[in-house]
Amino acid sequence: MADQDSRKFQEERIARIARELSPGCDVVFSSARDRIKFQLLDSPALGAALLAECTWERLPGELADKPDGWIKGRIVECSKGKIKG
Repeated sequence: MADQDSRKFQEERIARIARELSPGCDVVFSSARDRIKFQLLDSPALGAALLAECTWERLPGELADKPDGWIKGRIVECSKGKIKG
């Protein structure tokens, strides 16, 4: 079983959820050490427009306690209407 507190696990989880919300999008994570920060870009075939830029004041381990629905809601909020939940 994967370590749910790890940054890698949470980044993979966020990417999976983001692609459920916006199929084909690219998820680009920053190299920030302690906080989760990422951008969602539309499909390269559509011009790779910025869909959302998210910075969460949470450590990767703190996301382990959050359900997928919570993460979906935060992604939708970060998109400012570009992604629908």
